[in-house]
Amino acid sequence: MVMLGNARAPGESDKSEGPRPDPPRGPADHPPLVSVVIPTFNRPWLLSRAIESVIGQTEHRWELIISDDEAFPAAGRWMAESYAASDPRIRVVVNHGPHGQCGNLNNAMAHARADWIKPLFDDDLLRPDCLRAMLSAVRGRPGVVLARCLADHYTGERPRRLHRPGRLPAIQSLDGESARLAMLIQDVEIGMPTQVLVRAEVVRAGVRMEAPEGVVIGVDWWWFARLLQHGDLILVNLGLAEEHQGDHATVTSKASTDILYDEMRRLRRDVLTLIPEPLRPADTRAAEGVVSLVQAACDLRAGEVIAALRRAALVRSPGAWALTARLFLRRLLPGRFERIPRQRHDLSGLAGGGAEQPPASPVDMLSPSCPPALSASRS
Repeated sequence: MVMLGNARAPGESDKSEGPRPDPPRGPADHPPLVSVVIPTFNRPWLLSRAIESVIGQTEHRWELIISDDEAFPAAGRWMAESYAASDPRIRVVVNHGPHGQCGNLNNAMAHARADWIKPLFDDDLLRPDCLRAMLSAVRGRPGVVLARCLADHYTGERPRRLHRPGRLPAIQSLDGESARLAMLIQDVEIGMPTQVLVRAEVVRAGVRMEAPEGVVIGVDWWWFARLLQHGDLILVNLGLAEEHQGDHATVTSKASTDILYDEMRRLRRDVLTLIPEPLRPADTRAAEGVVSLVQAACDLRAGEVIAALRRAALVRSPGAWALTARLFLRRLLPGRFERIPRQRHDLSGLAGGGAEQPPASPVDMLSPSCPPALSASRS
């Protein structure tokens, strides 16, 4: 069983833990269980915090690969190299191209030696038990290719959205087909790359992060869907990571809200092609309608009442309205209103033990008794 400590404020240390234990000193003597990869570009003040969050992990059998996207050495690379000089588990590599989010992350992952890859963006951080808990969740489960933990979200140091496990069990799992279907209808939220653990074998086989034409922001969502063509998803419902959005520029902060939602509608159509024919809905009206209704809700929250009403009035699919209602209810009451059944696990059964009840097959949900929201469009 993984014992998790109390959550701490971002950057806060736990003085009760005493001095930090000495890390393993020889990579050859201590093969890593996980390769943490940080793609970075000219943000040394943030990178330092991310690195420290890896050094502070309770699981010490890691390697850290920092991929620098800068063409010429600057403060970020110098600082990363200073960490590498003091800890043999840390390596700094230079991304010679292609540049940008996808190319830089792929460059870091190409240098990974472990069986599992843990992405960490340079403005985020991992809580101390992140690696230990996520590795425990996937241990003894050879069919799993992707694991996801929960995260707390901050604007600067101010909490913006904190995870609420509600009635969620510590661990849930979905087979790859069910997970892709759940992504399509927004019945599962995988989140950002900092929240995931990826089986390295699948990445080495060619499933890297890539940007379909016209997609800039949703590249991670598309990557997750493609990974899940090759195996199953584990949901670790524990707050093990932090996302920090401040004044620094990010891919998301540079894009308009309209671009973001246009991409998500387009990606619904792309993910539809990854769903097996027997499970594929007749059309994507409901799936795309959910995106439009979420956008309308954001308009309303921003005080743009007329824009929200106009946008919502264009959604004619009853399934979209039903699924959007379930989405907001699920966020309000985590662990309820899930449309796609999950297997439930407790922490003591993570290594493969413990009795489990299999969920209903996704095919069963195509029966006439299925609510219109799913039987019409799987969304």
